[in-house]
Amino acid sequence: MATIERPVTYAAPGSPDSPVEVKSRYENFIGGGWRAPVMGGYKANLSPVTGKPLAEPLRLEGINDFIFSSPVGAAGRIYVTGRDGSTVVLRHDRENATLAVNHLDDSFTASAALVGKEMYLRGERFLYCIAEKQ
Repeated sequence: MATIERPVTYAAPGSPDSPVEVKSRYENFIGGGWRAPVMGGYKANLSPVTGKPLAEPLRLEGINDFIFSSPVGAAGRIYVTGRDGSTVVLRHDRENATLAVNHLDDSFTASAALVGKEMYLRGERFLYCIAEKQ
């Protein structure tokens, strides 16, 4: 069994002697590769160590508030719901083009639930079931 003779300390991430590389921007891993945001929207992400920008998160056109829920995917589409009641529908491919932006007059923090051909959204006021008319 190995023992540690002395503690090892490393330089802070992003400093010249650091073994960890910090990039100014990080992309999304989609379809087996790294992809830049479709609309090119990045926003500053500050390092808790230095307070300097670390990376820039993605901004989705159509959502004007924070996104607390997880995206869900089905039938070649990705659904992202924001706190402001907007759901952006993206095509699930290399471009992730926006197919639609839908809005409900409610506030959302929970992730959508997909059941069969129905999507359930739990708002702060109501539970919504979205499905194609039969």
